[in-house]
Parts: sequence; C-alpha cells; structure tokens
Amino acid sequence: MSPSKSLQLNSNTDNSSSSSLSSSKPQLIGGLTGIREPIETTQQFFNWFSKIEEEMEKGQEDIYRSYLVSVQGYRQNCDDVLSTLNSISELLHDLQTNYIFVEEKTKSLQMACEKLLEEQVNIFFNYSFLQFCCLDFCSSFFFLFFLFSLFFLVFIYAKYLNQIST
Repeated sequence: MSPSKSLQLNSNTDNSSSSSLSSSKPQLIGGLTGIREPIETTQQFFNWFSKIEEEMEKGQEDIYRSYLVSVQGYRQNCDDVLSTLNSISELLHDLQTNYIFVEEKTKSLQMACEKLLEEQVNIFFNYSFLQFCCLDFCSSFFFLFFLFSLFFLVFIYAKYLNQIST
C-alpha cells in the first residue's frame, strides 16, 4: 500500500471519529496525498514534499516498469524461440549425420551389388564358353571315336584279309 493511501485511510478514520475536526482537516492536495495536520515547521514541509516527490516519481516510474515488464516478456519469448531453434538445429544435425551414414552404406551396398553383378556376368560367360566347348568337345570326341572305330574296323578287316590271303 502506498504512503498516500495509508494517509488517506488515516484521515478517513479520523473524520469518522470526530465530526468537529472534519472541517479543519485538509482535503487531498492535487490528488496525491492528504495532510493530517497543517504544516507548521520547515521539517514537516520537507517531509510532506519528499512524500509527494516520491509518489510523483513512482507514478512516472510505473510507465517504465510496465514497459520493462513487456520487454522482459518479449525477451522471454525470444529466448523460447532461440531454444526451439537450437533444438531444431540439433535435430537437423542428427538428421544430416544419419543421412550421411545411410548414404555411405547405400554406396557400399551399390558397389557390392555391382561387383556381384559383374561376377554373375563373368560366371555366365564362362559357363556359356564351357558349355560351347563341352558340346564341341563332345561332338569332336564322338566324331574321333567314330573315326577311330572305323579305322580299327578297317585295320581288323585288313588284317583279316591279310590272313586270308596268306
């Protein structure tokens, strides 16, 4: 409670207790504070004046205090936004790290697949070559076997003829 309001309350309680003195009590001066007694000394005047001065300064400071409160609210909002941005930045950094990890693993998998495909093509080529050679060899073998058999038969027949003629 401000000093002026306490003085106002004190002056109101004094007004209710004695009606004969109510006409001699001063009213609020400039709406700032009430005077309970008339000022008789310089010290009383200085006290009264310092109270009025404090109330005026406090009234002027209220504008700055409310402005300070609003600025502090804005600062808190900015701090909240900054902390949110920092957490988002950390999440993006983690996402980038995970992306690089996945990209490296994908490249190694792709290289392994390309190597396996190359080996598969090579194996298929070798299989085709061996199959061709085997068929060619088998057909050549049967042909040679046929010729050898024919030669053998001719040799045996010639020997037989030789024996018959001798």
